[in-house]
Amino acid sequence: MVDQKIGLTLSGGGARGAYQAGVLKAISDLCGFKKSPFDIISGVSAGSINGMALAAGAQDFAAATQLMWDTWIELRVNKIFKTDLFSMAHITSSWLLNLSLGEWVSTRKVTYLLDSSPLKELLTKKIDMGAIGENLRSGLLHGVALSATDYRSGKSVTFFDGNQAIPDWDRNSGIGKRTILATEHIMASTAIPIFFPPVRIGKSDYGDGGIGQSSPLSPAIRLGADRIMVIGLEHMPGHEEADSVESEQEITLGDIAGTLLNSLFLKTLDSDVMRLKQTNKLLSAFSSEQLRSDEIHLIPLPALFIRPSKDLGKIDMDQFARFPYPLRHLLKGLGINDFRAWDLLSYLAFEKEYALALLELGYKDAINSKNQIVGFFNENQAFVGS
Repeated sequence: MVDQKIGLTLSGGGARGAYQAGVLKAISDLCGFKKSPFDIISGVSAGSINGMALAAGAQDFAAATQLMWDTWIELRVNKIFKTDLFSMAHITSSWLLNLSLGEWVSTRKVTYLLDSSPLKELLTKKIDMGAIGENLRSGLLHGVALSATDYRSGKSVTFFDGNQAIPDWDRNSGIGKRTILATEHIMASTAIPIFFPPVRIGKSDYGDGGIGQSSPLSPAIRLGADRIMVIGLEHMPGHEEADSVESEQEITLGDIAGTLLNSLFLKTLDSDVMRLKQTNKLLSAFSSEQLRSDEIHLIPLPALFIRPSKDLGKIDMDQFARFPYPLRHLLKGLGINDFRAWDLLSYLAFEKEYALALLELGYKDAINSKNQIVGFFNENQAFVGS
């Protein structure tokens, strides 16, 4: 049997990305891989950070997953964006100046609420981008990709590197550009709109990859994956949770922003996975000979979808008090407090307590899915559902 290329797709979700690190650590402990079992790694937003860290450490899967776990625990909000009074006051005053004086102000218009330059320093320190290139050239990895959104065209752009046989692509669903991946590409993929500044690459300005990505599974498939593991960040709600909740409280900007980010990061992946399941189910009705014929020329794409067993936006809901005062002051202006807008806060809660809760949940969920995970890596198994 021809060796199958195993792909990994990691979705976005800000601080919720700690969950993925917990799942990957459990996979390492369960399966005992010496090198990365993933030939192809694709990520968006926080998933691009986890993905690039995994790609850089592909030679030692256990060490790479342990480093990811440790790094998430060490995170604090001031390691992701500036939280000092001067920095936040400067950005706030710039917003007020732009909004009040408008066209009379000729200075550069501010487009973000938080200065994410500390994140760039952290990524430069923690992720050896050169090692990714080495792992690709040695054949340890077949392809690596991360996605960002071009603010000028509105299109999803997947920056990738890998085997020379992988072509660029330009489709309605997005563009694929071969390039040597750098820290700037991760910064672009993680630039949550409004909160983090756009990132200039070439002649375009880029933001979070989840904005324009209509098919999150597409990059891994285009890089040549024969089977895909997907680690998402949205749990499957019960019927009682899915019903709308009535409240007499006035809706706030924080509530609106949280809903928008949920739609941005979480909903598209679910739709794409559902399409893949439906396609696999349809193709299962055909024989292997029919699937290889010129008339169909399609084969099922085995996939395993791992998702949280709990709502990550409702875990450890006492994070607000841990934020630095200037940041709390800003967030209160958006309607966030000790009781409101937890969905939005969970995307920004880069704190040890929240990260540890998500790491442990991801680890537990993966352990509970041991049979499915082991089956996924068994190439003799035709299909693994989620």
